[in-house]
Amino acid sequence: MFQSFLRFILSFTFIISAYSLSDHIYAQDSTDQEKIIQESENEGKISESIPVEKLLSSWEDNLQSVLSTIGIEGPMEEKLLGTGIIIVFLAILIILIKLTTYFIKPKIKSFAKKRSVHLSNIDFYFTLINSTLYFLFSILSIMAILELWELSINTVISDEALLSLISNVLSIVLILLLAKLLIDISCSLVEKAFRKWSHASQSRIDTLLPIAKNTIFVVFVVIFSLIMLSEFGINVMPLLAGAGVLGFAIGFGAQTIIKDLLTGFIIILEDLIQVGDVVTLADCTGSIEKITIRKVQIRSLDGTVYTVPFGEIDIVKNLTKEFSYALFEIGVAYRENIDNVKALLQEIYDDLNSDDKFNDNILNDLEIFGLDKFGDSAVVVKARIKTKPAAQWSIMREFNHRMKIAFDKNNIEIPFPHQTIYFGEDKNGNAPPLLHKNVGEPKLAANE
Repeated sequence: MFQSFLRFILSFTFIISAYSLSDHIYAQDSTDQEKIIQESENEGKISESIPVEKLLSSWEDNLQSVLSTIGIEGPMEEKLLGTGIIIVFLAILIILIKLTTYFIKPKIKSFAKKRSVHLSNIDFYFTLINSTLYFLFSILSIMAILELWELSINTVISDEALLSLISNVLSIVLILLLAKLLIDISCSLVEKAFRKWSHASQSRIDTLLPIAKNTIFVVFVVIFSLIMLSEFGINVMPLLAGAGVLGFAIGFGAQTIIKDLLTGFIIILEDLIQVGDVVTLADCTGSIEKITIRKVQIRSLDGTVYTVPFGEIDIVKNLTKEFSYALFEIGVAYRENIDNVKALLQEIYDDLNSDDKFNDNILNDLEIFGLDKFGDSAVVVKARIKTKPAAQWSIMREFNHRMKIAFDKNNIEIPFPHQTIYFGEDKNGNAPPLLHKNVGEPKLAANE
């Protein structure tokens, strides 16, 4: 809108200046024109000459009449010159603001980057400040032009309304700037405090930091919204009283939400789960992608996303808390020597631990618990390897792969479920014969 106004002023100035210049030129050449007209009269061709001076005089009278009608009187050249100076001065101010922003903005961004302030916030500050300065300078320029052309400002807008508009705009800008500044400073301080925690892991920071930032944002938005309403003359005390009653009614009616909030607060405070953990919550297993104060978002191995409210969580099963175990239950045939099996398992582990692709994820040596149980078709040897969080599955798959190769090489049977049919025996230890009756070939149907 401001740019359109500038274009209009410049166009109007150009037209009037061109008209004045033309008038000045024709005034200087009036002697030549009179000579031309005299020669035309002498030659009897006056009707063919063009009355330029009369035409320009008529245009000037009409233009002065229009300007007088709207209250503009006085020398036009001075007014046009003053208008041009004001417009040029406004353009210089705008250019200075842009140049200042161009040179200062990179330095402030570099300083803010070291203080963990987001660069997008710097852009917001400069945009808000520049827009405010453009608005104020434009208002002042318009007022100066109106005064120059002897137009009463009251014909456009009253003094009280203008001052109220400027005051409200400045108040809104100041409140927004202060709110944004306090939110950014608070979030930066909280983030810096989290980073300084010696025992805080990156997953812990990713879990708590978004919740803390959202809480700070909501608190400051509520506070500064009330300040802005009071700045416009709205009494906020009834709003506070109504909000208290509404909050009590919502809290009484939304007990499930309150339960989710309280349970989530306790779970997050006690550090039971973090972003990136593999957990089982409410019969849903997967990796945690997002945690809020009310719910947790889990993505399973097949890509399914589960959203579990904290109020639905009775037991938290975290599979990747601090460390994990790759647990093995190895079934071998009854005829195998268990000591030989245990020795072969140790050799497989030593070979796995010597591999650079896997030894970084192994935290402790192989623990062989021994013969754990007797199955229907196998005896089970139990063992485990301590690993880093979420590395147990890759270690387990690689160990099983190597174990299958080693068992095949050493002729150790990994049995599959089977049954032994027993027909019984007499007192002398002789089993009865198995009777087999040949019923012959099946009879064909009559139509075949």
